[in-house]
Amino acid sequence: SQLAQNKLDLSGVAEAFMASEEFADLYGHGLGDDEFIGALYHNVLERDADADGQAYWLGQLVGGMARYDVLEAFANSAENTDTDDASGELEVIGSIGGDDLIG
Repeated sequence: SQLAQNKLDLSGVAEAFMASEEFADLYGHGLGDDEFIGALYHNVLERDADADGQAYWLGQLVGGMARYDVLEAFANSAENTDTDDASGELEVIGSIGGDDLIG
């Protein structure tokens, strides 16, 4: 509803989602950047990370890109949005395991 009412953009929704107590309760704290990126590949793109992609996203995080912005980038990626269904909706599937997805 926040998107529909133009109160938040997708980045704001991703940030709020990852900062929520519910998200922290479900996924915990302490997940390293490499593990976080691997979880995004598995849960958003449904595949293992390729070495170049893993290195690229790790570099983005090390360079200061926020995790919620990385999540948004995965959700908006051509690989994720190039679907055969006609819904045109973004999809983030599964769960991101580990101990720290906030920050």
